[in-house]
Formats: sequence, structure tokens, C-alpha cells
Amino acid sequence: MSARGRWVRWKAVVPLTVFLGLVAGVWWLLLDRAVERAVEDVGAVVVGARVDLASADVRVTDGAVTFRGLAVTNPDAPMTNLFEAEEIVADVAVRPLLMQRVVVESLAVRGVRFGTARETSGALDHPSAASRAVRSEVDAWANSVRIPALSLSGLRQGVDLSRLTPDSLHTFRVARDLTSDAATVEQTFRRQIAGLDPSPRIDSARALARELSGANILSLGVGGVTRLVGRTRATLDVLGGLERSLAQVDSSARGQMADLNRGLAALEDAHAADVRWAMGRLQLPTLDAPTVSTAIFGRLAVEWVRPVLYWLNVADRFVPPGLDPRRMAGSKRARRAGTTVHYPGGTEYPRFLLEHADVDMVLGGAGVAAGAYGARLTGLTTDPAIYGRPLEVTAGRTGATAGPRDLALAAVIDRAGAAARDSVDARAAGLTLPTLTLEELGAALALGQGTTELHLVREAGSLRARWHIEAPAVRWTRLAAAPASPPARGSQAWLADLLWRSVAGVRNVELDMEVVGDPARPSLAVRSNVGRAVVQSVRAELGRELERAQADVRAEVQRLVGDEVAAAEARVAALRDTIAERVGVPREQLAAVQAELRAQLQRLGR
Repeated sequence: MSARGRWVRWKAVVPLTVFLGLVAGVWWLLLDRAVERAVEDVGAVVVGARVDLASADVRVTDGAVTFRGLAVTNPDAPMTNLFEAEEIVADVAVRPLLMQRVVVESLAVRGVRFGTARETSGALDHPSAASRAVRSEVDAWANSVRIPALSLSGLRQGVDLSRLTPDSLHTFRVARDLTSDAATVEQTFRRQIAGLDPSPRIDSARALARELSGANILSLGVGGVTRLVGRTRATLDVLGGLERSLAQVDSSARGQMADLNRGLAALEDAHAADVRWAMGRLQLPTLDAPTVSTAIFGRLAVEWVRPVLYWLNVADRFVPPGLDPRRMAGSKRARRAGTTVHYPGGTEYPRFLLEHADVDMVLGGAGVAAGAYGARLTGLTTDPAIYGRPLEVTAGRTGATAGPRDLALAAVIDRAGAAARDSVDARAAGLTLPTLTLEELGAALALGQGTTELHLVREAGSLRARWHIEAPAVRWTRLAAAPASPPARGSQAWLADLLWRSVAGVRNVELDMEVVGDPARPSLAVRSNVGRAVVQSVRAELGRELERAQADVRAEVQRLVGDEVAAAEARVAALRDTIAERVGVPREQLAAVQAELRAQLQRLGR
């Protein structure tokens, strides 16, 4: 045997080579299927609904991947696809694959369609924990939104004033307390004035002034004048003390009167509040346009806003801002099963990066929005902190004879920093808008062609989104048959007919939905000219009746509290006059007699 034969054991090498070849062949044959399953499984975890892929063609050595027949289920409508794509062709960088990283340098998507029907339901029997959590949060928000009822039942009821009693009105209690406070102030004031008793001292000073006016040195002599001057100066000292005491009483009384005057103002506020409360108890409709708009469109608005919040929360779950770790369900193990935590740091490439993508879209086939459009996407990654640049999406019309006259989309999703900074601006003109069933109005509203705009800004945990819809030529359809004869005034049929007549003439509909606040639980506001039309119509139809009912309520409130209010006002006014008489007049008299005494002293001194 040769040396070569001794060193190479062909009996072992040949089977090993055959085995490795079989492994490589099986791997090569099953790679496409493995990638297909991975796309479907990961897509289902992220979307929360079934993702189907007809085929995958992976050529690792060429860095080329082709997907055909991708269908992503709408999680809110399991029998409808969120979108379909006929073919997706990707150029993948080979080197990052060796480090278990996927970097897609370019991506071309063709034949995208939205809202297509599915043959089978795309709902998952066991959705991922992340998608269940997102769904739970969005459902909790939707259930927490308070939609007011469009109730005009108060217009059918007579004005029942029997429930109004003095004790039920705040004005009555405020007036009674004010009367009591005025009585207390008056008692204190009278006690202070009685303790001073200024009248005798003022009268004595006047007598001294008369005595001084007839005195002269010839009749009294030097000693008599000296004694008289001494008495006068002593009297002035007494009067000065009295003046200071009266000033203190006056200052205290003025402060207490200021409190009582504020009580009079509070009395007016209480009266106005009682009138509002009484009208609310009588169930008279407020006819506030924003409230009516929310009552009409609120439930639809919640359903339209729900998907936006869902996808925002999905983005937070799977691509959070900054370097926050991503938690995913760990692999199935017999023991020690748990959670896998990915920390996107210390590596050159993100776990997944799509650098550039071009998408050809067909919106809605030949129905709602037929037309060809193109979109461009850059910077889609699971690790934005590593990539360091935001995701940018633009879309616009590329051609077609049907569908929206104009469509423009610009979005920047920035998750590279510590806080999310997202913005979306979208506008579609000439779009065929859906038909809405408005049970509150007993009517269906076919919006027809119109314009829709979405402006969304999210920064530092705060969301502000405004969705505007404008339809210039709408068509209304009554859900129930019109009455054969005019219904009885105040009946349910009469109210339904009133609402129908309120909106039937509206031809241009504008609808604004605004979502503001924490993205997890924002507040919702709805405004529409339909709500304003209902308010104006009802006010025009029943204006005089409403005014009369409100006048009756005001009159009854005034009757119940009028005597008590008048008593309180009279007590405060009387106290004001008493203070002016018992303090103001003595102070004026005191000032006059002091001036007279000083003048007589000056005369005697000369």
C-alpha cells in the first residue's frame, strides 16, 4: 500500500462526503420553505393576525430573495386582507448573514392591493402575548371613551316644576347665611358704638366752643382766659382720642361690609348656578354643537381611530425608542422556558434593516379607490438606535384614470432617540368615501367623493392627531319610512321627523376627529357641521318653546328664593346706612367742632 493510501482513509471520506452533500442538498431544498415559515410566523406575531406567503425563493450566494403571494390579514377584519403583494424582490447583503443579521439593501414590491377579501378567516387561534396586550390596551381605550347620547326627550315633556324646593337651591342657603352674617356684624358694630357714645362729648365740645366765642380778656382777665384755654386743649385731646376710636370702628366696619358685598356677588352667582341646575334637572336639551356632533359620529370615530392607535402601539412594542431591550417569547423547552431579551447594542448591524424599498400600489381595485400609486420607504429596522436614522415613507400617484385625483403621503418615524418622534401627513382628494349608518339620526349618509386628510404628530409620549373629512355632494337616505301624516307634536315620531328635516338639506359635510394626549389613552373630540345643522334646526323649530320653558324655570327659582334674597339685600343695605349714620355723621360733627375750637384758641392767642 502506498503512503498516500495509508494517510487517506477513503472508506471514511466517501461516506462523509456523501453525508455532507445530502445535508447541503436537504438544506438547500428546505431553505425556501424555512424562510416562508419564518415570514409567516414572525409576521403573525407582529400583526396579530395570519400572514400567508405563497412561495419564497432564496439564493444566498447571489444575495437575492423573492417572495410571491404575500397576504397580510387585517386584525380588525379577519375576512379581509390588510394588503396583498404579488411579488417582493429583495437584494440582501451576504456578509451580515454570517452574523445572523439581515440587511436588505433594496426592495421592490409590485402588485400591492389593499382591502381584498379572503377565502378563509385570518384570525389566529392563539395570538402572541404582545399582540394580545396591544389589542387589550386599544379595546380598553375604546371602551373608556364616553359618547353622549343624542337625547331630545326633554322636548316631549312638560315643564314640571314640582321638584324645585327652597332647600334644593343653593341661593336660598347663601341668602340665609348672608342675612345671619349681616345681623352679626350689626350687633358687633352697635356694641362698639355704644361703648364709645360720641354724642355727649361732641355736645360738650360744642358748648365749650360757644363759650369761647363770647370770651375776651377784658371780661375774664388773664387768669380766666388761661383756665379757659387749658380746658379747650384738654377737650381737644379728648376729642382726638374719640376721633381715633371712631376711625378704628369705621375701618373694621368697612372691612366687614366688604365681606358682605362679596356675599352679595356670591348670591348672584348662586342664583345663576341654581337656574342652570334646575334646567338640567328638567332635562331640557343643552343643544351644544360639539356634544351633538360627538353623539352622532362618536362611535364611528372610535372605530376609525382604533387602527391608528393599534399600529402605533405595535410600533412601540416591537420597535421602541432608544436602546430599550425587546422581550420576546423564548424558544420552547422541556424545562426552564422563559423570555428572550434582545439588547440592540455592541454589534455592527441591526438584527433587521431594510435600507430602501419601492412599492407599486393599486388601491381598492376598481371600486372605492382604483388607481396606480407608488411609495418609497427607507430605513426600516428593528434596531433604530444602531441604524441612527429615522424611517421615512413617501407615496404619491403614478398614473391611472380612476380613483383619487390626488394622493400624497409623507411620514417620518424616528425611534433612534430616547423618545419617539413621529409625524404623518396624508391627503387624498377625489376619493370615494364610505356610506355611514347614523342610527342617532335615523339616516344613512352616503359621503360620495371627497377629500380626507390626516395630520399626526407624536413626540415625547404625547400624541396629537387630526383626521379631517370633507364631502361636497352627500346623499341622505331615511332608514325608516316617512309618516303618512304629520305626527303629533312632542311624540317620538315627531322628534325623528325633526331630526330628519334637520340634516336632509345638508349637502356639504365636514367632519373633524381629533385625538390628543397619551398615545395609550388619548382623548377624542369630534366636530361636524351636521351637529351644527341639528342644533340650528331644533333651535329654530322650538326656540320659543325653549325660551318659555327656561323663563318658567327662572321665574320659579326667583319665586322660591326671592323673599330670602330680598331680605338679605335689605339687611346689608340697612347695615350700610346704619354704619354711615352712626360713624360717618359723628366723625363729620367731630371734625367740625375740633376746627371751631382750634379757631377760638387762635383768636384768644392773638
